[in-house]
Formats: sequence, structure tokens, C-alpha cells
Amino acid sequence: MEMRQATWLELFFDLVFVALIGILTHKLGHLHSGHLDYKSLVQVVLLFAPIWWVWSSFTIYANKYERDDRVHRIVHLMVMALIISMSATIKTIEGVGFKYFAFLYFLTRLTLGILYYINKSNVGFNKSIAKSIFVGAGLS
Repeated sequence: MEMRQATWLELFFDLVFVALIGILTHKLGHLHSGHLDYKSLVQVVLLFAPIWWVWSSFTIYANKYERDDRVHRIVHLMVMALIISMSATIKTIEGVGFKYFAFLYFLTRLTLGILYYINKSNVGFNKSIAKSIFVGAGLS
């Protein structure tokens, strides 16, 4: 069995997440009097969880379906734009930025659900996976 190689777009996709995590951890770099603020630590952990979930979900999808067609590429570029927009909301996360962050997260999860639904004709499609992603997008 031949091993799957990551495409250049997938590597760039990963790099966008690395940049987002770098922006997120920059919040931890601002120590007050040399001490880590408990509130900042909790914020970083709570923001990291959905970021990690989006990355891992799209990686699992890419490994499961191994698609590299035009639709797949356009969707990856759209998700990268959403992730870059999420990174812009991190500085204002305590105010209105949280609403934007949550909305952008919802859009990424909805996009993933649409991808699973588009692939319903492929072998290995599980209707319950697409349904749970749609429900999860609405609840998250």
C-alpha cells in the first residue's frame, strides 16, 4: 500500500494554523509583574480547543477521502480565510471579538459538514457523521 503524501495546499493549511496558534500564545507572553495571569491562561486554553478541533477535523477529512480536486482546494482556501479572520478577533476576544470568533468557528464546522455531505456518494460515507457534524456546528 502506497503512503499518502500531503499536498502543498495542505501544508499551507497547516501553516495558517501554526500562525494562529502563535498569535494565541502571544497572549501568554504579556506577563504582569512577571506572573502569568490566570484569566489569560484560561482564555488561551478555551480558544485553543476549538482551533485544534477545526484543524484535526479537516485533517481527518483529508486523510479519509484523499481528495485533491477543485472543490476541495476552494473549500480549503475558504477555511484558511476563516482561520485568518479568527486570528484577527483574538486581540479583542474579551469584547465583541468573542462573538466573531464563535461565528467564524461555526462557519468552519458548517463547511466541514458540507464537505462530508458532498462526499456522500463516496465509499466509506457515513450519514451519521455528516449529521453529527451539522448538529455539532449548530451547538458549538
